[in-house]
Formats: sequence, structure tokens, C-alpha cells
Amino acid sequence: MSGEVLLGKAILLLEDEPLIAFNLQEELIDVGASVTWVITCREALDLVDGQRFDCAVLDYQLRDGPCSEVAQACRDQQIPFIISTGSHGEATDDLGAIAVLRKPFRADDLVAAIASSLRCKSIGQA
Repeated sequence: MSGEVLLGKAILLLEDEPLIAFNLQEELIDVGASVTWVITCREALDLVDGQRFDCAVLDYQLRDGPCSEVAQACRDQQIPFIISTGSHGEATDDLGAIAVLRKPFRADDLVAAIASSLRCKSIGQA
């Protein structure tokens, strides 16, 4: 995907698989986003509490557990978020995500989901 669809948008990327994270980060940067990548729920929680993000992309199952607490923190801070998961049996439906993307997914699908979440957020603030 090319262009600057997410120009100036701050995205939190919580992903503990370096290759996946690197690819997603590059794709998001290519469309104009500023990406902060972390690999643990603890790091993500610290950032959500201290920084401003337009959207978050949360891998569901990480080395330090599921992202449920991070999802709650995003809801508390009114940060729309997308769950990415490699499993079809995980309990992602009750987390309040804008979208759930099943791995492997296309970068275009992620960008479209983020753009959609930002449009929903701006409508909600109008």
C-alpha cells in the first residue's frame, strides 16, 4: 500500500514476534504513521498510561500473557484498537476491539482497519 493514508497518526504496535512486527511497522510507516513497537504487555501499559496514541494494534497472545489488560487500558484512554491473533480459539470477542485480524493478514487489511477506526473515532468526537 502506498500513500500517506495514516499521515501523522501515532500507532502503538504490541507484537512479540520480531519479523511480524518489523513488517507491520514498515507497512505503517509507508502510509505515514508514526509507530511505537513494544513486545510485552507491561511495556504497552506503561505507554498507554503516559503517551497519546491514535490507535493500537495488539497481538492477543504474548509471552507475558494475553493482551486483555492492555485492551482495557486502551478503552479507558479512548484509544481504538485492533486485535491480531494467530489462533481461532482465543476469546477476543469481548475485548471491545474495532476489528480482529486473523494471522496471516495482509498489510492493506490492517491499514484499512486502522483508517476505519480513526474515522469512527472522529465521528464519535464530532
